[in-house]
Amino acid sequence: MLDASFYFSPNSSMKILTLAGNDKMFYAERGISRPPEERLGLEFWWQINSFAKNFEFRINWYYFENGTMNRYFASMIYDVPRTRWMYLDYDGYYRDLSNGTQNIPIAETAVWIYAKLVVDFNSGEYVRFSSGDKTFDLEGLKFPSVTSFGNERIDWRFSVTNRDDDYSATANIDNVKVNPESAS
Repeated sequence: MLDASFYFSPNSSMKILTLAGNDKMFYAERGISRPPEERLGLEFWWQINSFAKNFEFRINWYYFENGTMNRYFASMIYDVPRTRWMYLDYDGYYRDLSNGTQNIPIAETAVWIYAKLVVDFNSGEYVRFSSGDKTFDLEGLKFPSVTSFGNERIDWRFSVTNRDDDYSATANIDNVKVNPESAS
């Protein structure tokens, strides 16, 4: 994986642009302080071009438990050729989301898509996911937890992977917000 990470300001636009070639992945990430609420919603507007193999967004939570540094990471991937959403399961494998087929317009159409992923760090579970006009109930789906390193924090990452030798993949992300969510 080529490391093209950079930090960006909340509520601002950014572009992730890969080089030409197969399986080139570039990403952008941002760290935040952990809010007191256990539920967290990551919301943003996004678009990709037709040369993207997949688009992923992930929320990482690094935390201390019994003197050990652990990490939860919740992740959703849009598989462009299959027009399907997948989620990262507790065993570390990506699984198709039930009824997860969605035809996302590509960036050349200049259509921005609103998305929001809500997770519960207390239970280590996904809560719900919205993309465009579809909302998916994710209650009961657990995300992975692994022994980790570093300071206690939350960060999120957006990445795009290229599927074409001649052109680069682009992901545009705008108006990123991280909001605590009510459990009710």
